[in-house]
Amino acid sequence: DMEKELPAELRRTIAEKNLKFYTIDAVKIAAEVGLGGRLNMVMQTAFFKLADVIPFDDAVAYLKESIKKAYGKKGDKIVNMNNAAVDQAVANLVEIKVPESWKDLTDEEVAVSDDPAFITDVVRPILAQKGDNLPVSAFEPDGLFPLSTSQYEKRGVAINVPEWLPENCIQCNQCAFVCPHAAIRPVLVSDEELKD
Repeated sequence: DMEKELPAELRRTIAEKNLKFYTIDAVKIAAEVGLGGRLNMVMQTAFFKLADVIPFDDAVAYLKESIKKAYGKKGDKIVNMNNAAVDQAVANLVEIKVPESWKDLTDEEVAVSDDPAFITDVVRPILAQKGDNLPVSAFEPDGLFPLSTSQYEKRGVAINVPEWLPENCIQCNQCAFVCPHAAIRPVLVSDEELKD
């Protein structure tokens, strides 16, 4: 998956710098232990295992102590789920062996698109973590973003894609309130307006 998902520039940098490279499916672990999308305990455990800033056994003890302190009032079930996330993190941390071939990679060609200039010249570099290289003049006029740019941001950030089920809808608009992409727009209309 790393060959497919990571840009050539990143893979080349990892290989050239002889970095240790690990992966963990924190989303899967959190879901399996019952935490849904809350993966902070998985990631904190992975950090302490890899960073070696304090003895790892001490780090785990501190994490579990903090879990009890933070979530103890919510009951043993919540505490146990978070403790399980800590335990599962260690077992599921995987080192990726970096192929020597990554050192010889060249940057991939950027596909030509018919996206507006603002998207190709400003938004795409920002999403590629190269926003510091942009001149101030790229943000003219007045440093404002044009409207409707979210339609071009295809970063795949959603873990699960929700589906609207009209038979379950009670028209409370909570879906529009929590949607991180502003894709759901509630509109107040009369029956007459709905006809058109």
